[in-house]
Amino acid sequence: MMLMLAVASMLLISCDKETIDGNWPRMQWDNQSGLEMIDNVYQIPASGGTYKMVCKNYGTFWINGIKEDNIELITSLEADNFMDIKGSWSRAQSVKGELILTIDPLDEATESRRLEVFLESGDAFYTFHFLQKRL
Repeated sequence: MMLMLAVASMLLISCDKETIDGNWPRMQWDNQSGLEMIDNVYQIPASGGTYKMVCKNYGTFWINGIKEDNIELITSLEADNFMDIKGSWSRAQSVKGELILTIDPLDEATESRRLEVFLESGDAFYTFHFLQKRL
């Protein structure tokens, strides 16, 4: 009798590959701004601007953090609002499945700078890489 209970319990709590935590499909994106990508890094002009990326397979996501020039400025643990994070020269917003990214123009003394944006939808994660430089 105990063996039957143990087997029944295993059947009820076991799961298949489709339900394993962390086995969500990777986030897929549509570059609505026409930014050029070189070696998986989006190229931002020195003039900066506002750019839009649309998540094709998840209706919403939150922003876990950003890094400006490899310095982590804000993480989800420090921010109260996971949908809108502003750094010293960049802003990332999650609006109805769209990433709206605003980047300030380069100042005269700066030749280039890098930005990373860390996103999550449940157990699906994605990191955007951007490089802003003078031509």
